Amino acid sequence: MKKLFYLFVFMVAGSVSGQDFTNLINTYLNTNRAEIGLQSQDFQEILIDRHSYSESMNVENVYVIQQYQNIEIYNSVSSFALRNGQVLNANLSFSENVSQKVNTTIPALNASNAITKAAQSLGLSNPINLELVETTSQNSMIYSNGNISLDNIPVKLVFQRMEDNTLRLAWDLSIYLSDASHYYSVRVDATNGNLLEINDWVVNCNFGQINHSNQAHKNATGSILFSKNERTMTVSEVNAHY
Repeated sequence: MKKLFYLFVFMVAGSVSGQDFTNLINTYLNTNRAEIGLQSQDFQEILIDRHSYSESMNVENVYVIQQYQNIEIYNSVSSFALRNGQVLNANLSFSENVSQKVNTTIPALNASNAITKAAQSLGLSNPINLELVETTSQNSMIYSNGNISLDNIPVKLVFQRMEDNTLRLAWDLSIYLSDASHYYSVRVDATNGNLLEINDWVVNCNFGQINHSNQAHKNATGSILFSKNERTMTVSEVNAHY
């Protein structure tokens, strides 16, 4: 019973702490919004992604995702360093004036069709027996591998930043090719199915004539290695590749 009580206290404390982070960061952003060029609506729906305590610096590092209408803005994670209830430092990746930049919040293309469009754009066969496995949130779900991926295929509705600084509604999904040669992270336009962006998480290597096609790429600890600095390919590069 005592262990259960301590566990309950820990869970409540963690929940309150997360809410405190949100309040503190909102207060900071609201106080400094003129200086950093944000509107209040740009950070009304921020989501705490994760946080960690640095004992050496005595700061809580909090990582925040920007959202609009409950839809995540892709690659918008900002970091905040907090101490004693104050923001000491902020590294912002937020978009400003979001409401004026989004094209829509309602997808014309559903998630399963987005997977099919992505497969076609990547030169893959159409998915077979593609089924919804799990709905993880309002705008996020997991589909079966469709015989085109080693893993199940996660799909999430996001806003993709474009070169003209607009935000297009898109489906963010990942396909790990059956031969493990590529692990594609793609954004598919949720209005017309066009491919907006592609990242490849697999580390490519060249060891001469040695046949290592069946060898997993690993780091010194033996863990399978994926690049944290994945290369972004243009749509034209993918078309040229195939």
